[in-house]
Amino acid sequence: MKHIFDELKNNNQQENLSFHDVNIEDDMAGVEWLKIRSIPTIIVFKWDEELWRKTGVVAPIELKEWIYSLTN
Repeated sequence: MKHIFDELKNNNQQENLSFHDVNIEDDMAGVEWLKIRSIPTIIVFKWDEELWRKTGVVAPIELKEWIYSLTN
C-alpha cells in the first residue's frame, strides 16, 4: 500500500488534493486524533471533514478510483 500511496502522492497534479502519511511509531498524537486502530488505514478529508475511510489492503486501481472520485 505504501508504494501506491507514494505513487499517488508523487504524481498528484490536483491542487485540491494533498497526501500525508502518519508514522504510527513516531506520531501517537496523530494516531489518536485520527482514531487509527489498525494499519493500513487511508482517510480522505475535505477541509476538516472526513469523506472516506478504508482500513485494510485495497487494490491499487480501487484506491486510485476512490480518491479521484472523491476529489472531482
